[in-house]
Parts: sequence; C-alpha cells; structure tokens
Amino acid sequence: MKRTATAYFGLFVLLTAMALLTSGCSKSNPTGPATGTITGAVTDATTSNPISSATVIVGSLTATTTSQGTYSISHVPAGTDTVAVSANGYLSASKQIQVSSGASETVNFSMEPAATTVSGTVTDATTKTPIGSVVITLGSQSTTTSTQGTYSFSNVAPGGYTVTASGANYISQSKQIQVSPGQPQTVNFSLQPSTTTVSGTITDATTNTTISGATVTLGTQSATTSSGGSYSFSNVQAGNYTVTASANGYNSTSQQIQVSAGVPQTVDLSLQAVQESVPINSTLNAGYYAYQPFSFDAYPFVQCSNGFMSHNVKVTVTVNPTPNPINIIVMRPDGFYKFEVDSTTGGFKQTFESNACGTWQVIVWNYGNAQTTVSGNVSMDFSNYSVSGNDGSAQVQVPINYPSISPGSNGYAYFYRFLKQGMTYNLQLNISGGSGNDINLIIKNPDGSSAFDSRVSGNYTSQTLTATSTGLQLFEFDNSFSVFSSKSVTGSLLINRGTSSENLRQGEAKTVR
Repeated sequence: MKRTATAYFGLFVLLTAMALLTSGCSKSNPTGPATGTITGAVTDATTSNPISSATVIVGSLTATTTSQGTYSISHVPAGTDTVAVSANGYLSASKQIQVSSGASETVNFSMEPAATTVSGTVTDATTKTPIGSVVITLGSQSTTTSTQGTYSFSNVAPGGYTVTASGANYISQSKQIQVSPGQPQTVNFSLQPSTTTVSGTITDATTNTTISGATVTLGTQSATTSSGGSYSFSNVQAGNYTVTASANGYNSTSQQIQVSAGVPQTVDLSLQAVQESVPINSTLNAGYYAYQPFSFDAYPFVQCSNGFMSHNVKVTVTVNPTPNPINIIVMRPDGFYKFEVDSTTGGFKQTFESNACGTWQVIVWNYGNAQTTVSGNVSMDFSNYSVSGNDGSAQVQVPINYPSISPGSNGYAYFYRFLKQGMTYNLQLNISGGSGNDINLIIKNPDGSSAFDSRVSGNYTSQTLTATSTGLQLFEFDNSFSVFSSKSVTGSLLINRGTSSENLRQGEAKTVR
C-alpha cells in the first residue's frame, strides 16, 4: 500500500504535539533542592591510627565510621554546613564546609585523645595489709600512697607506661601498661618485703627455763629478752648474720643464720651457766686438814655488800670417795650456814646457795690414823648472779691474809677473773714466822704455766707481772720446807686496771672501800 503526502504530514503534526505536551509537564513539576556528598576519614592525632565507631554529624544527617575510620554522608544540602565528630575517649571536633550541588566534599578529622586516670592499691604480699608511703612513678609523674595504700594519677594521656612501686623495706615492683583514651585504668601492687623478722627465746641449757634480761645481738642491732625470755628483731635485711646471746652468769653462744627477704626466722638459743671450779687435790697425813678457801667475788676480789647482789650464787662441793674416812665442812660467807659430813669414805656432792659476799670455806679433815688422798672440786654457778656499778679506781687492791700456815703445809689464794689478759699486777707481802721469815711463793697463770716460783721473805714487793690470759689465777704460799715454824702471810695483790672507770661485767662484784 502506498503512503501519501497527507499521511506523512499527519504523523509530523502528531509528534510535534506530543513534544510540546511533554515540555509543558516538566516545567510545571520541578525536582527538590540541590545537594552534595561529604566523605572523609577519622584518625588518632597521636598515633594516626583510624578511629572506628566515631559519630559524624552534618545537620540532621549522621554517619558512623567504619573499622578503617572512613565515613560518607550523601544528600547534604548545598551551602555552608558544620561537620561535627565525636568518639569515645577523644575530644570532640568540628569543621565548617561549603557544599556544592552535585559535588562530593572531603572532610578528614585528626582527633585528640581524651586524658584518663591510673589508680590502684599497694598491699603487703605476706600480710595482705595496705602499705602507706610507697612511692609510685608513672612516666615522669610520681605520687605516694595514702595510709590506706591507695594512689591515683589524673590527666594521663593515652600511651604505654611503666608504673613502679617502691617502699621502704620492700622489693620494688614495676608493671607495663597501655593507657587507652578516656579509659580509666587500675594497677594494683602486692609487694614482697625486702626485710623480715628474726625472733626467738633464750633458755637455760640445764633447766630449760627462760632467761629474762639476756642480750641478743644481730649484726649491729641489739635486743633484750622479755620476762618470758623472748626477743625479736624487725626490718632485718636479707643476708648472712651471727646471732649472739649473752646473760649475766652464762657463757655466751652464737649461731650463724641466713636471712631471706620476707621469710620470718626463729632462732632459739640455750645458754650454759658459767661455772668456775677450784680443784681439791690433797694428800693428808693423819690428823691434818686441807683448808680450801675461794670466793665468788669475781672482780675484784674484795669485800662487797649484799646490796649489789640480786640473786643467789650456787656453790657445788664434790669430794670423790676416799680410802680412809674424812670429815667435810662447808661454811658460807655469811657464817650462818655450816654443813658437816662426819666420817665418810663414799664421797660427797651437794649444792649450796647464798647471796652474801665474801669467802666460802671448804675444809676436808683427815682425822684418822692413816694418810689419805682427797680429790674433787668446788664449782660456782653464776647463772643467777647479777651485780651493777663500777669501781672508779685504776688500781684494785686485793687483800691476802694467811695468819698461820703450818709447817709442811701450803696456803692457796684463788682469784676468779680478777686478772684479764694483758693486765699488770704486783704483790706486796709481809712474811713472818720462824728464823727466816720466808716462804716459797708460786704464781700460776690460768693456762697452768708458771709466772713466778721463788722463795721470798720479810717485806716483799714483787716485780710487775703481766697476766697471759683471763681466768683462774693461783697464788700458792708453800711452807712445806719448814719443819718447825708456822708462817704468816699478809699483804695485797695490786691489779693495774689501766682505766679510771670500768663497768662491771657478768659475774663481777663491786669493791667497797
């Protein structure tokens, strides 16, 4: 079928009308206002790390940053807008921006971390009690714990820190921490003591009773035992020590210990009572006796008053069995007590007590018809012996008085601890009796060596002698060479102490002039 010109013309008119209709509809229904898009990234101003979950606000539009710290907000009205960002642990920030229609704007944020607090408590690792006055350091900051053991730092910027706790008598401790922005952090410490305690009880080795007033030393420290015999040292640093205990009337004793930090240690010590012994060793003819005097007046050996004695001194007399019967007589210094064993061969041992000062006397008498040998000893126990005061004189005068030494006999003078090693002394004697007024003088050192052995007579002054050791000094006046004459020996022992005043030590008595 042929198309005519008229048909083509009609089609043209129709298309033109439709175009005009479409143009008129568009002008009468316009779209909304012009908009743009805002994108960006949010990072930490200190570390440059991305900040996730930050909130970005533009007007009524919001967005949340991704794990990479990025965000995007579309349909932002064209014009001037404020973009604000906030994140937990960071200071909020905002920026002004001009949004163009149909454009995409980039707004990045570098957020400053918000400061926080670091706090905690310091306790003793052993007792679990809080420790005050402990120094805590955090970076360049420092503070001190309260009496409750607490501490706190404020305005702590995020980052890595070393927190250190240092207290007197404790081992310092440090911890590494990472402070997150705006996140308070608790750092507690449990400190191990750098010191410990050393304690114990001092007892009598024989009776097992406690000793009060004993002196215990540990290094440079010193303590005195209580009425129950106990002692204690606190704040003892770790290391090796010697613990020494001493008491009046006892031999001192020591123990080596190793102290570990924070580990309490118990050191109990037992003391042996000081005992001095005078030997009894005599061969007695029939009808003769051995006169054995000795004294507990330790230094010097002079008369003393009871006021200086606080406890009794124990004296034990031991006589071994003899082949023939003997009498034993014991007399205390105060003269109130006499003990006598009559006609015994089985030996004898008994302990006596007295707080009187002076000379004890033990007499062993062979009253039989045959010669007999007597042996034994007289010992003094100073475990409860205590005196005080000082002499105040550089020279001590010890009296010697033997009014009658029978022919063929000896007189003895025993002195306990009067002469200490290095001291010098002299003897001044007056010997009388018989035609020669002489006697053999024998002086023996505590170690048994001879200091002097010669016959002396009349008014005699010895040369200056030096004590070679400390202990029992024996002076013997020997009249055994005399057949008919008794001899009298009086005078004094002069001890040069070499000091104007000396405190008395255990087992020592005071001179009364």
